[in-house]
Amino acid sequence: MNFSNVQATFGFRAADIEIAKLRISLITESGNKTHFDLNNRLPQWSGGMAFFRVIYKNFPFSAVEFSRVSKVGDGFGDDLTKGRLERALPEPP
Repeated sequence: MNFSNVQATFGFRAADIEIAKLRISLITESGNKTHFDLNNRLPQWSGGMAFFRVIYKNFPFSAVEFSRVSKVGDGFGDDLTKGRLERALPEPP
């Protein structure tokens, strides 16, 4: 998923993530990738949802890739959100 402006935050809801392990990769304009493996250890039962958000202000990104880490499950994402650097919250004191 490519963005027309660099972003500092990205979030989404995911279903069945405790079975279908998911990796998101944030890609900078220069092509560098940072990977996050999403693991939810709390049972969600069938159709349960979890919300994941990354705030990555020091390395704004222009694209996001989703990939599966496991070979089982049928998890999926929904309700995608993004946020530009100027909209990211300041660091806590």
